[in-house]
Amino acid sequence: MLALLLWFWQGGMSQLEVRTIPYSQFKTYLANHEVAEASLKPDEILGRITPRANAVTNGNPAAVPRPPANSEAGGTNLANSRTIPFQFRTVRLEDPDLVKELQAAGVLYTAERPSLLPQFLLTWVPPLAVMIGLFAWMGRQFRTAGQSVFGLGKSTAKLVADKTTGVTFQDVAGCDEAKTELREVVDFLQCPKRYQALGAKIPKGVLLVGPPGTGKTLLARAVAGEAKVPLFSLSGSDFVEMFV
Repeated sequence: MLALLLWFWQGGMSQLEVRTIPYSQFKTYLANHEVAEASLKPDEILGRITPRANAVTNGNPAAVPRPPANSEAGGTNLANSRTIPFQFRTVRLEDPDLVKELQAAGVLYTAERPSLLPQFLLTWVPPLAVMIGLFAWMGRQFRTAGQSVFGLGKSTAKLVADKTTGVTFQDVAGCDEAKTELREVVDFLQCPKRYQALGAKIPKGVLLVGPPGTGKTLLARAVAGEAKVPLFSLSGSDFVEMFV
């Protein structure tokens, strides 16, 4: 955006400082030897003109606007303005003899290559903008559908602290055998060094198996509540949501 603003700003400033004239008028100034310098571009000609008050073309005075008859001061100002140098711009036409005429008139002329900034903006910015917009749209669609490829490795587990758990084995009705076996897990979570001193190999975890609604999640919360440890709660679709 800054590059675009700078480009348009430079173009606007140059438009204010440079006077646009027809190509025929440029040829008239050139024939009168009033073109001091010119820069030839592929589609336009830029340069500086130093007009003369007594310029003639083909033996006739050059056509200039006349001041009103009853305005002596206006005539003086107009005569002065006709001799003030100015920067000009004109559209370049197919003119094979232009260089010869410039050289014959003693004009300091040069040629310029096309500007690299417009070419860069037109060549690279639109494709990059389309690609970035496409990726942003795809990412938003994935996030909306819950199928983000880029977030596959991220954990979406929710931490439930000790104060928010508030569940113990007394809150679980039934499941007496499961609670008896899980008390060893609670004892390990409370005193892990005692088991490690005995050389016990601690398993990776405990798997609770049962139909939905039998209290597996409640037992897990009760284990965390009894052991006074944090509880991480998440479902299987949270980390394999692309395939479940």
